[in-house]
Amino acid sequence: MKKSLIVLSVATAFSLVAGCSGTATAPVNNPAESGNNFSYGVCAHFCKKNQLKLAEPKFLAMKPMGIKWVRNDFLWRLAETAPGKWDYSGLDKAAALLKKHQLNFLPILSYDVPWAHPAWKHLDSWSEYVRRTVSRYQSQFKYWEIWNEENSDLGSGSKMTPEQYIKLLKKAAETIRSIDPNLKIVFGGTAGVPIEYIRKCIDLGAAEYFDVMNIHPYVDPKEPETLETLIQPLLTLWKERKLNKPIWVTEFSWPTHRDPVPADKPYLTQALKYFQLSPETCPVAIVRNPELEARRRTVDFTQGVFRNAKRLHIPRSKI
Repeated sequence: MKKSLIVLSVATAFSLVAGCSGTATAPVNNPAESGNNFSYGVCAHFCKKNQLKLAEPKFLAMKPMGIKWVRNDFLWRLAETAPGKWDYSGLDKAAALLKKHQLNFLPILSYDVPWAHPAWKHLDSWSEYVRRTVSRYQSQFKYWEIWNEENSDLGSGSKMTPEQYIKLLKKAAETIRSIDPNLKIVFGGTAGVPIEYIRKCIDLGAAEYFDVMNIHPYVDPKEPETLETLIQPLLTLWKERKLNKPIWVTEFSWPTHRDPVPADKPYLTQALKYFQLSPETCPVAIVRNPELEARRRTVDFTQGVFRNAKRLHIPRSKI
């Protein structure tokens, strides 16, 4: 009897979905995939120098899982290491590995650099970074995401008001379309589904400067099914404004390690049984890295769900 191994870990996934029509869609960098109208992907950090050595093992692991898309930052500071000093050697290696493994890639153009901070106040410098980067990889990557979670404070200069973000988005869109009008511009994935933030951006004319809307609708620790309720106001807005633009989910996860699983809602057990796997007999590797978790979260809430579980603790030095 063939055994299955389920690995539970903290991972962020994304799927490419549609807007109001409800029909799933997926962009295609590789024409060979044109017959597939839905794709899953992962956010995998592999572009920094210390991450490149792990890129190939990650990519090899994606293939048997049917993962065809990868999303990661093409950070400004990795390309322009000092004012006017450009070095694409690291990003070139990352691009070459993506090509080798025939993976579609969604590069994120982000974040600002110390000499152009905040980016929305240094649009000429921002445009130069966008121009050099997109020009270099335009034949390989057809979709370009502009910033990440611009409505959230991820660090100095990362959070922007709708007015500020529109300036950045508009400049990027003009620059990218001047290089190739067929390239697609993806709205920076928002933290959650901030409907008023998105509405304000649309009111300011954002729809003219992007081809794909992009959200990160995390719902944990609520039921995964609440995702539909969370997204509905955005679909309503799209219908009201008659926006014929797809909506992508480029970050989403529902981790089981972090919050107690309610006794009356055995999500893990139900999920395994959906795939015809028994939690009583299925071999499970619960991958945890305490060094990367908040100190107060020391309990593994998947404990007790499985009868045949092994726990793997991975030191930071190995990641």
